[in-house]
Amino acid sequence: MTENAIHLLFQLNNLLFKFQKEEYSQELPLLNSASIGKHTRHIVEFFQCLLNQLPEGTINYDIRKRNQLIEEDNTIAISNIEEIISQIRVLEKKDRQLELVTGEGVVTPFTMATSLNREIWYNIEHAIHHMAIIRIAVSAQFSHINIPKEFGVAYSTLNFISTSGNAN
Repeated sequence: MTENAIHLLFQLNNLLFKFQKEEYSQELPLLNSASIGKHTRHIVEFFQCLLNQLPEGTINYDIRKRNQLIEEDNTIAISNIEEIISQIRVLEKKDRQLELVTGEGVVTPFTMATSLNREIWYNIEHAIHHMAIIRIAVSAQFSHINIPKEFGVAYSTLNFISTSGNAN
């Protein structure tokens, strides 16, 4: 599980190295004035929430820092991702029970049982979703940046393509 997260974060970092700072932070109409940086920050902060709150055993993604420096400067984002990778590498490989708390802005806040593996997988799927959005923006706005075929594509889709030969 952790290897999948690390692999995905390396993909993101490899792409971020290709941006000029101005491109990375540029607000794009295609993204409703969001930027590559804002989507990257969102990915980073979800992983940070999980890793930073893990010792208490209660995870709440609603209380993210929303650090503007991560969305404005790709070198800061890269550094944060490298730190996340380091933290993931030293996680115990065995699963453990956690509690997920949510409720910011919802009608009825709630708490539910979850696990470390479930939350790592959630972060992987969440990151892939935002990386797919980043992929769309890069293809439309930054044609000089090459994106690997697997970037922002779900593992199940990659598996389907490889086993069926169908790229649709």
